Amino acid sequence: MYSFENERLRVKAEERRKREQGLRLLALLGFGVLIGAVFVSQTFNEGILRSLGWGVAIVLTVYASGLWLWVQISAGMRRWQGKI
Repeated sequence: MYSFENERLRVKAEERRKREQGLRLLALLGFGVLIGAVFVSQTFNEGILRSLGWGVAIVLTVYASGLWLWVQISAGMRRWQGKI
């Protein structure tokens, strides 16, 4: 009783999991760069590097947090709708 529809749904679910895993990895990378930016901003007491470090840190915090939250909400909505 194996159908092509079941195979198609399995492949779509696998592709979705890979995409979500990639987005989670991207969010983790953003947090890693955030830590580096904070380190740069704390290491240099004056000048453009300190300002640039804090600017990058703020932008990456918003980006990585939003990306992580979006992945979590979309995965939760699919579970709630019974699509996983």
